[in-house]
Amino acid sequence: EGQRLGGRFESLAKQTRPPTPHTEATLLTAMEYAGREIADETLRAAMREFGLGTPATRAATIEILIRRGFVVREGKQLRATPLGAGLIDTLPVASLASPELTGQWEARLARVARGQETRAAFMTDIANYVRDVVTAIRARPVSAAAAARSETTTVTAPAPPTPAKKKRATPASAPAAPIAPLACPRCRQGTLVAGKRGWGCTRWREGCGFVVWFQAAGRRISDAELGDLVAKGHTRRRKWPGPTGTPVMGRLILDLAASRDAGAARLEFSEGA
Repeated sequence: EGQRLGGRFESLAKQTRPPTPHTEATLLTAMEYAGREIADETLRAAMREFGLGTPATRAATIEILIRRGFVVREGKQLRATPLGAGLIDTLPVASLASPELTGQWEARLARVARGQETRAAFMTDIANYVRDVVTAIRARPVSAAAAARSETTTVTAPAPPTPAKKKRATPASAPAAPIAPLACPRCRQGTLVAGKRGWGCTRWREGCGFVVWFQAAGRRISDAELGDLVAKGHTRRRKWPGPTGTPVMGRLILDLAASRDAGAARLEFSEGA
């Protein structure tokens, strides 16, 4: 204490550098271990074995971002485009761009697995969240900055179908999947959700055994056919494999009295071409 130290001192003006842009390899790793960045210990623990996406979907997700113009490749690096940056800036719901959302859902799924929460309650909250997000996005006006970013970004979109292709489209492939959740036609309190082998009621824990199996007569039932089955009680007439193997016209009939093993979709053949 009290000693004097001789020396020469100087001040250096420097700037911090931004993080190195991701390559596909580093981004895949960041997605796999996204939970490490979450401050909440419980949510971080819930995502320890999950991350964002799965090994089968992470690479495909990156390709979708590139194809839609949100990200571009510059050599080995991936960089956000003005359109991608504008999307993040204008999101009215910040949780959509945060891994905490996945952490919260994984934590709740863990509670469902332990029997501390019901699956129906979790699915109800998911549906409410999606509804609130869609409402918030629709009500959010597009900012001038986002519009300017969009105008400066070129996105390669798929070529529109030619008139000839439209004429060749069959009526069976035209309907889109149902947008609104389908109410269970048996208990009329739950909604239908897709499981491993079929669509079932969210109130299955309360005793509702309604189910429509994905496969009927060796053919996959489409979402549009499920919508017709629940809303109208039957699907459109079309060709099905007959008892002898010859295609026969028929349609699916809603059978609420059928057993769970049989499923509520009963195939009914009809005469005529």
